[in-house]
Amino acid sequence: MNVQSDSKSRTTLNWRVLLRFFLALIVLYGCYHFSIEAIDEGISRFMSMLAIVQPTIEPANAAVKFAPNDPEAHYTRALTLINLQRLNEGVSELQQATRLRPRHYYEWLDLGVTLDRLGDQTGAEAALRESVRLAPSFAQPRWQLGNALFREQRYQEAFLEMRLAVKSNPKLFEGMLDLAWVAADGNLQVMSRNSFVVADGFDVQRQPVRGIILVHVDPPRA
Repeated sequence: MNVQSDSKSRTTLNWRVLLRFFLALIVLYGCYHFSIEAIDEGISRFMSMLAIVQPTIEPANAAVKFAPNDPEAHYTRALTLINLQRLNEGVSELQQATRLRPRHYYEWLDLGVTLDRLGDQTGAEAALRESVRLAPSFAQPRWQLGNALFREQRYQEAFLEMRLAVKSNPKLFEGMLDLAWVAADGNLQVMSRNSFVVADGFDVQRQPVRGIILVHVDPPRA
């Protein structure tokens, strides 16, 4: 009986040792895997920084190679390509960055601006509107959307967005007035009639434009 009992105890002990051994292997493999990923991501971020400093594509390519699922690597490569005037490739990288990190407004903003440069107004408007949706109180997304709409001569929509941008950043007001002057072909009555320069809640009531003092008022309320 004692022999059988000892045999069962040894068998149980052996299984426990084997189980612990395999669990240790799994833990070690996991640590190794995460360590390799961390090293690759670290190298990728270093290459991304190098790509910002150096006006060449090689560091940006390396950053994407080391961390293909890192949105920052794709975003940095996109900016490098755009600076090199390789806009179509830049758009592809920005699209990948937005797929990997869809809630960052500035990637949608850069995508919209670049698509607009390529003449893709539909794609540009969609990307810029997504940027506005993600950062509704920020001036730059609305300003860029307004400018894109302005170039399509959709002036009412354009100045609606630009007025909201001006509320967030009053320094843009003079630029909006210049565009209003262009849209109205220098006709002050057209500017006033179309409310191009009406800025709800804007404190400054008088702005000089080409030597003329324009007075803008809030639109009438129902």
